[in-house]
Amino acid sequence: MCNQFILDKLEDLENQIKLLNKRLLKLEPKNENFFQSYLETKYSASHQRCTLGISDIETDKEIIEIKHWKSYKIVLGQLQAYNLNKNKKLIVYFFGHEPKNKNEIVSLLHNNNIEVWSIKVIDDGVQETLLDKHVDTQREKICNFIEQYIEKVEIPRNIKSKDELKRYVITRTDIKSKYITIYNKFDINMELLRNEVEHIFNIKDKSSGGSFKSIKYKGFLGLKFKS
Repeated sequence: MCNQFILDKLEDLENQIKLLNKRLLKLEPKNENFFQSYLETKYSASHQRCTLGISDIETDKEIIEIKHWKSYKIVLGQLQAYNLNKNKKLIVYFFGHEPKNKNEIVSLLHNNNIEVWSIKVIDDGVQETLLDKHVDTQREKICNFIEQYIEKVEIPRNIKSKDELKRYVITRTDIKSKYITIYNKFDINMELLRNEVEHIFNIKDKSSGGSFKSIKYKGFLGLKFKS
């Protein structure tokens, strides 16, 4: 009985430590230094000086750079320079808000034999995503779906209730459900979906909450599914 009590207390303590670590992770700045430290641990390697500069991380087989998306041109030159006379595998990890021309950036780097990853902090830790040609294929399918099944509508000015406003709002969940029904695919990239809807219709996603004439709503205001 006593041993079980101790085991239960230890389990509670472990859970509290995990929760504390998650909270500390959220508080820590998510800049290049943060991801540098994380990836140094992963690859068991760090900076290395070479003829044309200092790499972020370098192993026996790889040269790795960590950059914000807006620095894609810089990283393209850096990796090629650091690899002079080495013939190592080139890898870049991008952090920060993904740009609308992400697919073009990924294609550019792929064409120069650079492996591309995105990296970000989520509730359970750090998420790394390998970006490949599948992203381009899904983006094309998502764009076709949006243009075929979603339309922009004018919102009447005399709306007075939330129920009336709902007719002119669709959420990402609504769009995902429709997409799954049509394509029978469950692996939809929700971030890609949101970016493309915002780009095509120039309407911001208010999933965290928006207001129209003091009426609260969540989702894309001014969109609906075509009949």
